[in-house]
Amino acid sequence: MKIELVTSGTKHQFFGYIGPCQKVPWTASGRYIFGLEIDEIDRLPKPDEAANVILIDTQDGEKIISVDRTHAWNPQQETMFYWHPLAAETQFFFNDRD
Repeated sequence: MKIELVTSGTKHQFFGYIGPCQKVPWTASGRYIFGLEIDEIDRLPKPDEAANVILIDTQDGEKIISVDRTHAWNPQQETMFYWHPLAAETQFFFNDRD
């Protein structure tokens, strides 16, 4: 198994866990990796704290692309994200709250 660092810097990028619904952070092609990006990871998020929803482009120098924000996340389960079963290269779902 090859382990490779794909992010760096002062922010924290992470993916919660791999579980149901073929819940993996990367697209079927492996080009994009889904994740969240936050400033601090040593505590639970505050109610008004949003996380950046990001894609990491593995074919463009691990470029981080911010695509949205969510207020429904935590460091253990992230935002219950999953790729759309019929469009796993281009669409994904994740929780948010008003």
